[in-house]
Amino acid sequence: MIQFDGFTVGGSSGSPIFNAQGEVVAVHAQGLREAAGLAFTVPIKLVIPLLPAEVRARLTGR
Repeated sequence: MIQFDGFTVGGSSGSPIFNAQGEVVAVHAQGLREAAGLAFTVPIKLVIPLLPAEVRARLTGR
């Protein structure tokens, strides 16, 4: 689970979530209108396998 404190609005889905070292650790997935400020993310380790092969190769060196 990745929890973050940040402003989330419609259209934010797909935005990167960075850690303190500037590394992308997740991708913003969705927020809830009923709970302003609550957002869900997908960890980057689950996103990478879904990327096109050429993008995945650039990111992982494989």
